[in-house]
Amino acid sequence: MFFATYLQRELGRRGRQAVFVALGLALGVGLVVTVSAASTGVRRAESQVLGALDGIGTDVTVTGVTTVTGKPPAPGSVPAGTSTGLGRGR
Repeated sequence: MFFATYLQRELGRRGRQAVFVALGLALGVGLVVTVSAASTGVRRAESQVLGALDGIGTDVTVTGVTTVTGKPPAPGSVPAGTSTGLGRGR
């Protein structure tokens, strides 16, 4: 009983503040629901679009080019006689 009386008095005195708090809570809950629904929709759409690619295998080997000393070459340079793997070095 005491809590109901206390709540009634406080809401009566601070009506505008209570309305703003309620609107803020409603906005926050609405945003959480919206973001969650959008995330689920994107996840489902992605699985449908990329599902067709599941059975396709790829034959790609990624390697790093190193020099004899074991240090990587300078950025943008490729040692002579090696291929970048992009079809230009053949």
